[in-house]
Amino acid sequence: HSFPTRRSSDLDYDFTLEYTDQECPKSFDIKNYFADDLSISYESPKISTGEQFYEFIGKNLVYPAKARREGIQGKVDLIFDLTKDGVIENVRVKKGVHVVLDKEAVRILRKVKFSSPPKIKGQPQTLCANASISFRLG
Repeated sequence: HSFPTRRSSDLDYDFTLEYTDQECPKSFDIKNYFADDLSISYESPKISTGEQFYEFIGKNLVYPAKARREGIQGKVDLIFDLTKDGVIENVRVKKGVHVVLDKEAVRILRKVKFSSPPKIKGQPQTLCANASISFRLG
């Protein structure tokens, strides 16, 4: 998988990382927040550009040069709120790898824009959600 190369000056890393060991409350049994689940009448939020969630991540993720040079790779686990307005808020790192990969994972999640919110039985919901973003070299 080739990652887009951009100068780091084009990327917005001007935010503070927040780490947590909190879990999402188990109010709904949603396995994948970004896929519809008809068995529980769940409609996932739709990305305004039309891609699937992980497709959007893959297209927009930038492998940090420092991580590439130093051979740093791994999976960053994130927890965040998916609001009834279709906005991702309150992004926290549940399991980080290295500050440069953690920052890129949070940056890319903050870029996701939805055209519709998550819905259960047709009603917009605010949900606590999880996502994992993997960084692999070669």
